[in-house]
Amino acid sequence: GLRPRLHASAPPGLNPSSDLLGAVLVVAVFLLFPAAQADLILASDGKPNAVIVASERVLKEGTKQDWRSLADAAQQARLRESIKDLQRCLGLAAGCKFEIVSSVSPKEKRVQILIGERAAAEFGEPEKKTTYKQGLRIVVRKGSLLNRKNKIGLWGESDLSSSYAIYEFLHRLGFRWFMPSELGEVVPALPDLELKEMDVSFAPATVFRGIWYADQDFQRRNRNGGLIIHAGHALESYVTEKQREEHPEWKAIVNGKPHKHRLKWTHPKVTKAIADAILKRLEKRPETMSVSLSPSDGIGWDEELDPKYDADDWDEAAQTVSKTDRLLHSMNMIVPQVVKKHTKILFGMLAYADYIRPPVREKVHPNLVPQIAPITLNRAHPMTTENHPNGFTIRDLITGWGKAAPAGISAYWYVYNLAEVSAPNPFITKYSTDLPILFKSNVKYWQPETMANFESCMIALNLSIRLSWDASLDPKEVIADLMTKFYGWAADPMSRYWHRIDRAWIETRDFTGCGFGYLRIFSPVVLDEARDLMDEALGACRTPLEYRRVQLANESLILLELFMKLRRDLADGKLRYLKVEADIWRGYAEALARNYKAQYCFGSHRSRSTWPVAYFDIFFGKPYTDGARIYKNFSIVTKKPISQWKVMTDKDGKGDFSAPDFIDKDWKTTDVAVESWSVIGHHNYFGKMWYRSKVKLPAIPAGKKVFLWIPSTDGTT
Repeated sequence: GLRPRLHASAPPGLNPSSDLLGAVLVVAVFLLFPAAQADLILASDGKPNAVIVASERVLKEGTKQDWRSLADAAQQARLRESIKDLQRCLGLAAGCKFEIVSSVSPKEKRVQILIGERAAAEFGEPEKKTTYKQGLRIVVRKGSLLNRKNKIGLWGESDLSSSYAIYEFLHRLGFRWFMPSELGEVVPALPDLELKEMDVSFAPATVFRGIWYADQDFQRRNRNGGLIIHAGHALESYVTEKQREEHPEWKAIVNGKPHKHRLKWTHPKVTKAIADAILKRLEKRPETMSVSLSPSDGIGWDEELDPKYDADDWDEAAQTVSKTDRLLHSMNMIVPQVVKKHTKILFGMLAYADYIRPPVREKVHPNLVPQIAPITLNRAHPMTTENHPNGFTIRDLITGWGKAAPAGISAYWYVYNLAEVSAPNPFITKYSTDLPILFKSNVKYWQPETMANFESCMIALNLSIRLSWDASLDPKEVIADLMTKFYGWAADPMSRYWHRIDRAWIETRDFTGCGFGYLRIFSPVVLDEARDLMDEALGACRTPLEYRRVQLANESLILLELFMKLRRDLADGKLRYLKVEADIWRGYAEALARNYKAQYCFGSHRSRSTWPVAYFDIFFGKPYTDGARIYKNFSIVTKKPISQWKVMTDKDGKGDFSAPDFIDKDWKTTDVAVESWSVIGHHNYFGKMWYRSKVKLPAIPAGKKVFLWIPSTDGTT
């Protein structure tokens, strides 16, 4: 119960409620409600002077909350949990307990904090209205001379937006939730809780905001939610196996043969069958608000009927004609059949792979929301990167779709590095650049694909959550707020650490989008600088809570250091201990996932193997095991790995450059241990490549065979 206060110059953000190790340290924060002009006192000297008032309907226990659902019962439960959180948070900040009641006496002298319909009855409706009732209002009003009742109103157009109002109020008081669990919670010390009069109406910047992996509390406290656009790979599922058997002419012709799964999307009877199936499902679930019309994952399109609906728009990144117009032609046959009966239903359609480009000929139906998923584009770099192999493709995609889609578009960004997800990756530059552009370009739905990776991408996740709520925010200020409040006394070295990691990703012109570029990105110089900054941050911590937060980032850096040792040992031909080192990395990664499960870190959401370990085994693990086997069972006849190779493209696969005396002096030279095709100028190349190298070998004993060992390739060799 003892709550000593520090001098005002101390860094804010230390949370006594989160300190599981026992130390209690509280720091005052400056309110956005200036105390110098305070009108209402909610608490003073550890004594409450306010009561929380909500209707019996809301306070009644019932359905569990579901942050993704707009169903009345789910949002009522969400508001109930928000009210409990308001009571808890104000109590932690002021060092006292606030009461929750459903009614008050006319003689009540305490400040009344009115929630939901109680606030609406007192103050009226929010000024800002939204299509899906997400507008909110916050009022802090002092009583008049005739009516001395001081009141606060926190409410919105719905239970959902009333929950938003509670957390917007707490955010303005200095509360933060930077990651799930108490480790990510920041509680300001407000023993004298004084508020200035105000009346604010606000509406979120997007219709939906959300990340994949975090608990209900984190999603609720960060005001995630709204109308989700369903755009999963569902289109084939509307046509039954029986229908396919009865109508073989519906099947797509792929590689000259009828495909078992894919269909002719532009076939009128196929589009009618899909529309009929959707209508049948909506009869059973009339509360449905969005339906997916996205094809199954991968590529492979009908070669017989559908190509006539292409617009001959060449996709440079996919090296094929864009399939967007043929797909939209099908959508424009399906959607009108459904909206005749269900006028408000929305349809999600991925703009993805080789159908990511905006349409040339077809119009986007007003009930269709394209979901841009740039899986092959700009992994770590912002969409404005100069001299990117794909130019400003993503920026142009967003602009084109934003103008074409009347209902707005959904952004399905990837908040991790595909194919290697363990390395620290704050995405500071990328998301500080991309997010403001997205929300100015008709992005109404922020639906990124994420992982349980707060240890590596916490900054990007928080940027996306904050700016999708309020697009007017300055990303630099959002990041500074996180550093100061989350890391406290270690804020300065941790800020420099994260920016150093971010610069490594951005300044290294490597666009591979996977771990095969790490020897360029995370050079020994970068890792040494990162280690020095991390050690400085660990030494700067003054509380156990600060240390635990910095230590989480340190664990992530250690995992990267172990990973990079494996990559360098393999590149240098140090094979003896590769399997042992790989087992150590794998065991450490799995232990971290277990230890930080509550924080949704290190891929801990998976029940069996974590994603970092799964990707490690798929893309990197075999060469380490095999290298150790080779060291044990073979004599290695090269002094070091053959990393320097001459290369030549052979797109048609018809060349033969295998003759020993072939003259290859005009071919490019590449170091295959550290350089990808992207680095050497073949970023969008999908053909074949010849490699040639000359090597001097010692005399080989009679009867012995010589093998060439190729540790790994991203493709077929």
